[in-house]
Amino acid sequence: MQNQEFKQNCSLILKGESNEKGNLYLGNLNSIDEENLNAKSIKAVITAARGVNRTLKNVNHHIIEADDDEDFQIMQYFQKSIKFIEQNLKSTNVLVHCFAGVSRSATIICAYLMKIEKKDSETILEKLKTIRPQVHPNQGFCNQLKLFEKKIL
Repeated sequence: MQNQEFKQNCSLILKGESNEKGNLYLGNLNSIDEENLNAKSIKAVITAARGVNRTLKNVNHHIIEADDDEDFQIMQYFQKSIKFIEQNLKSTNVLVHCFAGVSRSATIICAYLMKIEKKDSETILEKLKTIRPQVHPNQGFCNQLKLFEKKIL
């Protein structure tokens, strides 16, 4: 896969201390290609999509069976996802993806950044959109991010 295509599939959201650890990526289903995971030293992945049953070799893989539906309660996965990201960034790079890299995965990353940067969801979403313009969580997820905001800020 060409670098430009990977960039479309996968965006660097948070730069770590080296190329091998601390980098946080947001991507779509195509970003979990083994060649690309190896190229970016990604050894930890959160899949936020129902029915993605790919086996990833030598990767710590956390699956959230999430629907991109306004009624889906994605907030119940925020704390576990944040913990997974925090723990894995210490030793490797982390990718959070869903099918398109637009709603579910963006919501998980937004919750993580809200917690570590102590900022509101609108500020974080605007930041994400400057890096990855297609970011657009559904309204139900935005409402849940607002609720999460009240708990952590």
